[in-house]
Amino acid sequence: MQTKTLIVSCWKFYFLLLTMPGLTSSKCFSTMGKQVVHCTGSITSIKDIYEEIDPTTSVVVVKDLQKFVIDPNEHLHENFKSLTSYQLSRINDLQLNRNAFMGLSNLLIMKFADNNINVLENQIFKGLHSLEILELINCKIKVIDDEAFDGLSNLQSLDLTNNNIKTISKKLFEFTPNLNSLALYKNEINNLDVDCFMYLRKLTTLGLSDNNLQTINAETFNAIPELTYLYVSFNQIDRILGDFKCPKLKFINFNHNNLKDVSRNLFKGSNNLKEIDLGFNQINYIDENAFNYLPYLMHLHLRNCTLDLSKLKFVDKPLIVV
Repeated sequence: MQTKTLIVSCWKFYFLLLTMPGLTSSKCFSTMGKQVVHCTGSITSIKDIYEEIDPTTSVVVVKDLQKFVIDPNEHLHENFKSLTSYQLSRINDLQLNRNAFMGLSNLLIMKFADNNINVLENQIFKGLHSLEILELINCKIKVIDDEAFDGLSNLQSLDLTNNNIKTISKKLFEFTPNLNSLALYKNEINNLDVDCFMYLRKLTTLGLSDNNLQTINAETFNAIPELTYLYVSFNQIDRILGDFKCPKLKFINFNHNNLKDVSRNLFKGSNNLKEIDLGFNQINYIDENAFNYLPYLMHLHLRNCTLDLSKLKFVDKPLIVV
């Protein structure tokens, strides 16, 4: 009986907190004073948030809306100046216009998830010169204009997983020179222009798994001098043009593709490789010296390969072949 009374009292206290001024409103509720503000339900535009935040607000979360429109320069309001993290999720019709986030000069993290955006137009992110992390996950993006990322000179991580992107423009990453991680998993990319990553001089991790790639050119990746981890599994790749010459590359994943052979010099120019995954392909030929140039190779995955691997030559060091 005492336990039941205690539980009822706790729930009464919880609902009392929710009705206290500063914690809830008809549109938003806040925690830690107004440092963190959550908005949902009836809001339709940025103007609905103005009165809910103050100069101490550092985090804003907007979610579960039918429609939300962000017009140019709407974040120039002084109450947005301290914002460092911004999340917009589960919005059925999210409309972002050019210069939509101008004024958020201190923003470090921006996350979009489970929205309906379709097109990223030019200069949507203009003014976010401090932004380090940008996620646009499962937002039904089909098209990204050439200058969509204009203004993101400090961006370090970009995640575009689970969208409907088919092509990557060679100019798309011209404005993100400091990017070190790029995730393009689960899209519909069927072709990569040989120059599409040429501006990513600091990129270390590139994810292209679960796309529709069939033929790739190694030169596309050779243009990335710091590339260390490359993921291209679960595509339909049956042909690789050229040879990999990525001196910093340590890990490459090609599993679940349609590769049929591994040429003598395919990995020769990437002699820092430690792990190669070629499992679940249709490989019927591997040059016996294909891996003999890789002194640091420790793991070679050839699962589902029916070839006689006993003739393959390796540098005289411990190696796990599976």
